[in-house]
Formats: sequence, structure tokens, C-alpha cells
Amino acid sequence: GTTFLRTKMTSCAQAIKAWETKHEQKAEDAKEINITCQIPPLTKLDNSLSALKCCQKLSMSTNMIDRMAGLGGMSNLRILSMGRNNIKKIEKLDE
Repeated sequence: GTTFLRTKMTSCAQAIKAWETKHEQKAEDAKEINITCQIPPLTKLDNSLSALKCCQKLSMSTNMIDRMAGLGGMSNLRILSMGRNNIKKIEKLDE
């Protein structure tokens, strides 16, 4: 039941790898990346996002992310879509 959903998650690195496989493209070269509605859901942001140097639009809506932090390596990011998550805290976005 619900315990399964709480213990399983998709990491950002896994979601990015799946995106690369689907689009047959390196994520680090992409201008737009959509990793919405992951199953199991993303629950936190991690350092793998800093590799997305060219990304201008990052969509991570409809997941279970509860904290926004660590987007510092994404110097070209212009649009960040994080709707339908569980955001409780926003910190250190430029580190």
C-alpha cells in the first residue's frame, strides 16, 4: 500500500538517464528537459542536475519533491516548472 510509495523513489540521476534513453540525446547538451510524473516519483533534487549546463527549461512537475535546493550549476536555466509537488522549503538555489 502506501508504505511502498513512501520507500520507493526515482533519483534525479535515474530520471535524467531515462530521459537520455528516450530522446537519444545527452541531457547535458539539451536546452529543455522534462522529467515530470516519474514513477516512482522524484522526492528530492540532487547534484546530478548541475550537469545540465545548457538546460534553459527544466520541468519536474507532478512528483513528490519537498525541497528546492542546489540548482547552482544550471547557469542557463530560465524556466523551472515545479508545480504539483510537496515543496516545503526553498534554499541555496544559487550554490
